[in-house]
Amino acid sequence: MPVMQRFRGIITLIVSIAILFCSQIGYAACVASTRVADDTEKADESAALTEWLTQAGLDEILAVMLDEQVRKATTSSPTAIARLSDTYLRLVSSALDEDRVANLRVRIEKFLSRDRVPDQFKLQIALGRADYRMALRGIERLRQGQANKDDKARTSASLLHSLESLDQLFDQLKKRIEEMRVLAAGVDEQQRITFAAEIDDDSDLLMEAKFLRAWCRYWLLWIDRPLSTAKPNPASPWLRQATELVAAWSDLLETGKSLPEPMDCSIDLLSEQYYAQSILGMALTKSLQSDLAVADGWFALLKQSGVWEGLSDTTDWYLQALVDTGSYDFARAFLAKSSETLNCPSVVGAAVRAVEESSNSAQAIEFAKSAIAVAAIQGDFGSVRRITRRVPSLAEGDGFSACLARGIDLYDQGRASTQPKLKKTLLESAVRELSLALKSAPTQRQTAAAVQELLAWSQLGAGQPCEAAESFVLASNQLAGNRADEALWMAVESLTKGGCPDAKKSKDSRGFIVAGEYLERFESGNHAGGAAAILSQAPGAEHDDALVERLLRDTQREGESSALRESAASLLYRRFRTAQGSDRAKEATRLLSVPRLSASVWNANSMDIVVRQQLEAALDSSVAQIDEANKILQLISKKYPVGEEPMEFRSELAVRRLALAQATQNFDLLTEAIGSVRKISDVQWRPVAEGIYIRAAESMILQRILSPQQTVDVQYSLVIARRALLDTARKAADSKRADAANIQLGLALLNTARTLRANTAAGFAPSTGIDAQTLSKEALSIAKEILAIRPDDAQAFALMADAGIASGDFNAAYEALSRLVGALPSRSDAWFERKADLCELMVASKPDEVRKILTQHVVLIPDWGPGLGGARLKALADRLGVVSQNIPVEGKEKK
Repeated sequence: MPVMQRFRGIITLIVSIAILFCSQIGYAACVASTRVADDTEKADESAALTEWLTQAGLDEILAVMLDEQVRKATTSSPTAIARLSDTYLRLVSSALDEDRVANLRVRIEKFLSRDRVPDQFKLQIALGRADYRMALRGIERLRQGQANKDDKARTSASLLHSLESLDQLFDQLKKRIEEMRVLAAGVDEQQRITFAAEIDDDSDLLMEAKFLRAWCRYWLLWIDRPLSTAKPNPASPWLRQATELVAAWSDLLETGKSLPEPMDCSIDLLSEQYYAQSILGMALTKSLQSDLAVADGWFALLKQSGVWEGLSDTTDWYLQALVDTGSYDFARAFLAKSSETLNCPSVVGAAVRAVEESSNSAQAIEFAKSAIAVAAIQGDFGSVRRITRRVPSLAEGDGFSACLARGIDLYDQGRASTQPKLKKTLLESAVRELSLALKSAPTQRQTAAAVQELLAWSQLGAGQPCEAAESFVLASNQLAGNRADEALWMAVESLTKGGCPDAKKSKDSRGFIVAGEYLERFESGNHAGGAAAILSQAPGAEHDDALVERLLRDTQREGESSALRESAASLLYRRFRTAQGSDRAKEATRLLSVPRLSASVWNANSMDIVVRQQLEAALDSSVAQIDEANKILQLISKKYPVGEEPMEFRSELAVRRLALAQATQNFDLLTEAIGSVRKISDVQWRPVAEGIYIRAAESMILQRILSPQQTVDVQYSLVIARRALLDTARKAADSKRADAANIQLGLALLNTARTLRANTAAGFAPSTGIDAQTLSKEALSIAKEILAIRPDDAQAFALMADAGIASGDFNAAYEALSRLVGALPSRSDAWFERKADLCELMVASKPDEVRKILTQHVVLIPDWGPGLGGARLKALADRLGVVSQNIPVEGKEKK
């Protein structure tokens, strides 16, 4: 499709946009209207549109539009022609492929043939430069040994075409300059100044044409150069052309000699691109003539300070020159001292050419082996693959290059294999070959490092993560920069994720040690956060203040999206759990400062671990950050309303609500939360929940903030709580804890029975319908059960006494109280109370015996004793008519 047709629709759209744009910035002439614009308005419109398209970088659209405008103009339009010329200059200078250059050439040549273009030579030079740029692509493929005969022929044809065009342009420019000089001689001073400026401009273009011609001629000579193994024919056209090219370079260098020497050049002009590249051209041409000693002098000139920056390093050029002349031993020696600065693909290309052009000469083969070493130094195993594919003999033998080549090939096969067994076998073979290569690796620092790194990858693929880790460490120790960073990180990954024994069992495990080394060497490395996260998993990591501060700082800086949130929170949570006193609240506050992940991004049926840890900390009794706890619970409820949480977390969240209820004395929340836990009966959380419930409920009862009905229900709920704790202790086969829980259950039963009796008159009773007598009897059974196992258990006797009284079993109560009065420390508060219990129990059936006891008591203790126990004894004595004798007693009490 013609260019005009292809872009016509696009032009219409772009012009419309441009008109709108211009109207917005004040170009009134761009607004569509019914009035007829005059020539001035049209010119303004065209200028504005051109400026807009230029600023937008739409040169292709602009060129098509201007070309159409110039063609359709009834009179000459110098402004449009100049704009089109400038646009074509930009387009051809930025053209990236041969088809594009060819298309532009056709359009530009039509433009030049149709219109009087003031800058036609600039356009022609730009086309010549573009042609040369395209030809260089083929040259580069030839230099790297990647081109075939057809590529070679196409490149030669392209260079010849460029040379012919440049020759014509050179002649035209030379003729025009001569004509202008003649014309300038017969005009006035002002016109002479104008001519002089034009002559200077054309002279610059002439110099560029000469420069491009010289390089085209050089590359044609290079393509047709005789092989280094052939004897040169002094009369050959090739040698004659090479001699002529030397003269051309001399002309460009302005030495005034046909056979110049480096000392004839201007040092001041070395910073100029064309001048420095002309010196390079001279050096390369001399190399083609096999005059290396002279070529070295020209190369040396480019090593001086101040040379054009594009040629500040000519090592690649020099290596290619050595290969061009067949100086393979020199090339090999040059590689040895310049391996780290050479371009690896260029080195490999030179090696391929050396072997193929020399028919596999021994010197070329050795040079190719050195090229493999250079590739290994730079870690460019792709180049090793390429050279061994082109020169299979390099993979034969037992030297470094052969073992490396085979190892790389086996590694590639293993990576590509889809059969697990075959993959493992191939990679194990790669490990063997690469291990052999390491033993014979050249002495350069990074040669072994790169191979060591590839060995590590092979070991990892072969299922040897522990060995791979050590290889990665060795490689990292020899590497620098990003490669060292990545290698050491892979060592960490191999150890911590590869299943190595003892990788993360203790803080001295290898995985943690290497992660620590990574963080020490690469504090701001690519994986510093990952290393810190791994170190956070080490036992005792919470005591590493620097690590904790780093994780917390990075997390707070990065916000809720930080990958380190969980690691930072984990350490702070562990510090919080082990802290005491004020430190516990401090660590909880730091934990609560970790950014919270929005519930909207939690995975389905999951809950952010950091949020869970923060909720626990906020509700800790030594922290009690109730507002924070409420915020967290609200965050959770946005995703999971109460009662709809994933079953995995339902009991845990109920326990947290219990803690909140305890802290806020919220009876309704306490009742709801314990009900949720009991409904699920989670083995892990039920005992925790019941413990919190007991403390909260007993506190509410003690503070008398409950109604009578609530008190009855809570007392019975405490029985359920105590029964659950007893069941837990028994399942854990913890007899000591079970006995203590059994006693507490008995006491809860008695407390509930007392509460029931106290509230019976008011009509309050538990919803279960349990009666006080049943509860009291169960408490008595518990006491007897314990005493059957431990006959001297004081707590069991106390429970038996109270339960006996409550249940009306006077014999049991009498037995228990008698034992308690005899066993308790005389005149202790408990002794007085239990003696009062005993007397009150006996008075109904044995009043005389009680009088006798009280009479003896008052003799020994005239004031009856302290506290409630003494008061009860005195009250009973008054009731029975026992009078104090007021007899002073000396000596010890008699029993």
